[in-house]
Amino acid sequence: MLTLVAVVVGSEGNPFSVKIGEGETVHELKKMIKAEKKSIHCDADLLHLYLALKDGAWIPSKSDIIRAMKKGEVCDTIKKLVHEDMELDPADTIGNCFVGELEMKKPEIGSRQIHVLAVVGGQCSKRKILDLSEDSDAQPGQKKGKLIQKDVGYQGPVMTESFSVPMETIEVYGKLRSLFISDQRARPLCLLYGPRQFGKTTIGHRLWESLARDPSVLVIYHTVTKLSVVKEEEFWMALSRCCGEVVSTAHEFMRMISRRKQRLLLVIDEMDVIFKNTALTSTLLDFLREWQTEKYFCGFLGIGSYDLVSLYKYHNGSDQVSPFNLCNAFKVERFSVDQMSNFFKLIEPTYDFTESTRSAIIDYSGGAPGVFGSLIRFSTDNWTWKLERHEWDDWFKIHSFSEYLNKYNWTYSRIRNDLTDMCAATWKALESLLLKGSSIRRSDVGDEADKLLQMGIVIEGTDSTLMFSSEMMRRVCLEALPIRDIKQVENADSPLDLLAASLQFMKPEVISHSLMTNRQCPSESVFQFELYSSIRAIFASNKTTKHVLAEARQLNDRRRLDIIISNGVKYGFELKSNCLTSTEIIAATSQANGYQEALAIDKMFMVNFVPQTHTMDEIYEVVEYPNVQIIHVRFPDSCTEY
Repeated sequence: MLTLVAVVVGSEGNPFSVKIGEGETVHELKKMIKAEKKSIHCDADLLHLYLALKDGAWIPSKSDIIRAMKKGEVCDTIKKLVHEDMELDPADTIGNCFVGELEMKKPEIGSRQIHVLAVVGGQCSKRKILDLSEDSDAQPGQKKGKLIQKDVGYQGPVMTESFSVPMETIEVYGKLRSLFISDQRARPLCLLYGPRQFGKTTIGHRLWESLARDPSVLVIYHTVTKLSVVKEEEFWMALSRCCGEVVSTAHEFMRMISRRKQRLLLVIDEMDVIFKNTALTSTLLDFLREWQTEKYFCGFLGIGSYDLVSLYKYHNGSDQVSPFNLCNAFKVERFSVDQMSNFFKLIEPTYDFTESTRSAIIDYSGGAPGVFGSLIRFSTDNWTWKLERHEWDDWFKIHSFSEYLNKYNWTYSRIRNDLTDMCAATWKALESLLLKGSSIRRSDVGDEADKLLQMGIVIEGTDSTLMFSSEMMRRVCLEALPIRDIKQVENADSPLDLLAASLQFMKPEVISHSLMTNRQCPSESVFQFELYSSIRAIFASNKTTKHVLAEARQLNDRRRLDIIISNGVKYGFELKSNCLTSTEIIAATSQANGYQEALAIDKMFMVNFVPQTHTMDEIYEVVEYPNVQIIHVRFPDSCTEY
């Protein structure tokens, strides 16, 4: 049992305490806070709860911050802590939020501390930088329909009032809305699926807001939890509570809806969680098909992961028509470069990002909507939008990445933790993708492809390939790799000494397998993977404070790979494979020089890996690029020495 001390933001009064078990949910904590604080008049569901953590510690109850809060004042520190992306998930447990494990472990809860910041619905300070999607569908003076919100768990940092780009530019949103407002007799049954951080919940919320303006439509938006699907009656009870009643069967639920004389739009988020109860899944699907032509039914939207495309497997009906064939399935897509560029133009009056930093955010997000929005939010909250790219890269990638994951991108943070629990077969599939670099054929990893898709690590290409959902996800996976156990290296301080030492610890079988399998020099991604793993192991063994990054950039149709080392002084290795002619070597050196200038790298090396059996032009410097040192690394077929 934990004793948590809470304070209501923006309201005069003293802090107060509640006792709650670690296994209870945040939703239960909301109800206890409302019961304890009689001045809170809104429903418990409309409370927003946040951790009172400042600089990794609970806020002292005797601090100036709390003294001001007792008077109803809200300082800048508190404003930063009550952003929508930091709100506690109602379905999460108290133990996860206030105790945690491993990297997510929280400070010990004790006396004279404040642990919970409570914001009454409607009072939360909203950041307007992302609120750009004015609804153009509503008519002047149109009455807003009844909106039912229960147990809505936000999936990422882009909140219901904070859309990353105008929703009208998102094709799947337009298609779904057109279906739900159509007058077709058989009402639409739709699925929206894709990886995490791709804006599925944001699209669902916007549809919810738009359609609920029609007073004849009753919108129920329910996020499924594991507890709510253990028993079938629990699921229907959870849905019916959204309407202030309690029923335990599908028949009773629809009789309840028919009495309201409104048409039901049912939105189920995290729908794939229902699949854990196959009987419930089958029952729900059967009733959805029955309801399609009922006058009190407007439609259905199921939101979830790639597992939704396997919906037909969970239906136990005796007929030969699978429910999946009766659904309209939509996959969320990346934002285009034009969408992201236009968004930066929209926020220019308030946040005029430098061109180079805009490019950095677009590249690193990979078009993943949640990542794109959270990178902008993190940058604006930390006043870094005026930095040039090399300064932003250093601030974000070297010094602030962990803070970003823990506070602004909980989805990726959870995936990072999930990676440690993967089985050996899935790890092998993930390493295959890391070695390939940008994409891999789905057939090369077999059944493990589904696991990587469900985890949100990869997305599916149009040509049966798998690729990382974003460049940031690739970094998360690289950093989750087990650190190799090697002996301490005595001489690895200079860039050349570090390179020479790291070559010794590259795994010959990885390089030679690629050499023998493809009958050509291994790709740059293979060398980057091995060099990164070796350098990381050296730094761990030597207990150094240096940082190592495995960078990837897309230039036209070519993918360029680098390793950046930073510790006050920054140097980089641009990796090339099998550059044999003087033209190729000069072009590679020019590229390295451009990267060195763009990122203000103190010393740049162009490292060219060439098999000993290949003949090459002996070029070791290019006069036009004196800041780039050329290194040719030759190796035999055995890949045992360099």
